[in-house]
Amino acid sequence: MNYKKIYTEAVNFDKKTEFYRYIHEVMTEDGMTLIMTQKIPLHQKPLAPIMFVHGLGQNRFTWTQSRRSMENYFVSKGFQTFNLELRGHGLSRANGSDYPRRFETYLHYDLPAFIKAINEITNGQKIFYIGHSLGGTISYCISSQFQNYFAGIISIGGPFQMAKGNRLLC
Repeated sequence: MNYKKIYTEAVNFDKKTEFYRYIHEVMTEDGMTLIMTQKIPLHQKPLAPIMFVHGLGQNRFTWTQSRRSMENYFVSKGFQTFNLELRGHGLSRANGSDYPRRFETYLHYDLPAFIKAINEITNGQKIFYIGHSLGGTISYCISSQFQNYFAGIISIGGPFQMAKGNRLLC
């Protein structure tokens, strides 16, 4: 499912950017096939790769909507992006993956497979990781194990205790 075509999409309402888009199938160690969308800026060599990891109950549209897109903003600034769809979400679910029974499945299978794929595609460039909610929580858990692969990590609203309140935020 890998093809090349020039796309033009919104960054912020009327502001647009052009890029190449590739759809990658990524195989996990436990045999699940997951989907990752790669965008490469059209008019320049990519500055660095950014990996986007969505939250629970979300998918690739966390980062790209029809009229506004954080992912496309970074592409317009020259970054190469990788928009992941964890098992049970979006195109990965449509491709046959179901939700995991345990949170650790993301840590032991999904993220290692995505990191390995991005590392191979970018010839070992350091990755910037941006995670929202569940994606942020995953970053807390994998950052030390994969620290040699990351240039930086941003967590947006990532709870540090799933399904529990935070007394500092109450």
